[in-house]
Amino acid sequence: MVRWDAPLFTVSWDDPTPPLERIFGAVTTGIVKPPNVGTQITPKAPADALRTLEHTSNALVSALMAAQAAGPVGGPITLTLDTLEPSSDSSSVFRVRLTLPHRALTLSELQRLKRQFVVSRRKAVTLGSTEKGRVEWGEEGVGRAFGEYLEEGLGVKR
Repeated sequence: MVRWDAPLFTVSWDDPTPPLERIFGAVTTGIVKPPNVGTQITPKAPADALRTLEHTSNALVSALMAAQAAGPVGGPITLTLDTLEPSSDSSSVFRVRLTLPHRALTLSELQRLKRQFVVSRRKAVTLGSTEKGRVEWGEEGVGRAFGEYLEEGLGVKR
């Protein structure tokens, strides 16, 4: 029925002739069942996941505040974020598209949503869980996920 008890051999301690050949055959040439949820290895987050999480969410909040200071924002917006990749000394750029409500966003509101997002993702880093599937730990993946989280937290419907 389950992975670890098939085939099942019951051998009593006083059995003079245990089924050694059948046990040997089951161990060496038995049918290997595919892994299930209980036996699969959970993928771990990279070593710099927390730094990426904090840096990208801070950059997105700063970009939102700068865009709002430049003029009224609301509706669909594309923010361009500059990041420094740890593997090289060159800057890379990625874009985050999100929809904002037609009102002024306060820094405290964005910081509260950022803290909630970071806490939920930090739990995934420390516990090794991957939420509902694969979590993207790169800066672009974190930026996209934080943008979706902001839209949900601000009550914006796409």
